[in-house]
Amino acid sequence: MKQMNRLYICMLMLVMSIATYAQKNKGPEFEVTQNVEMCDTIWNVADKPVEYPGGNAEMYDFLFKNMTNGSHLQAVSVQKMVVKMLVSSDGTVVEKKVLRSIDPDLTQDVLQAMDKFPKLIPAKKNEKDVCAYFLILVGLTK
Repeated sequence: MKQMNRLYICMLMLVMSIATYAQKNKGPEFEVTQNVEMCDTIWNVADKPVEYPGGNAEMYDFLFKNMTNGSHLQAVSVQKMVVKMLVSSDGTVVEKKVLRSIDPDLTQDVLQAMDKFPKLIPAKKNEKDVCAYFLILVGLTK
């Protein structure tokens, strides 16, 4: 019984140290930019993140319906394409950057479908709409 208590205490200490490290090393809360027209401050940590109207399920449904080769993609799989979008305070996508590509043709197809996205629901900080990043993962089926 004492060994179990020691194990739980060690696990608790490990979790607390990881949480403390994560808090100290999470990076800046925001970035000040000069190269982006619609965003002078980009929030990395917002009270409420950017959302697609209707949620993620609606977003993936829209994405796959608007792709030429959408039948090869799914929301969760082993191989993932990662797209980072900068969304302005009015919900407009200001920039798109592919962080990880699966296949050049499918990447282009995904980006073209994303060009048709409706305005997104912007992030909120202190109850104000702000510029923030939005990450989207798209997977390739085998």
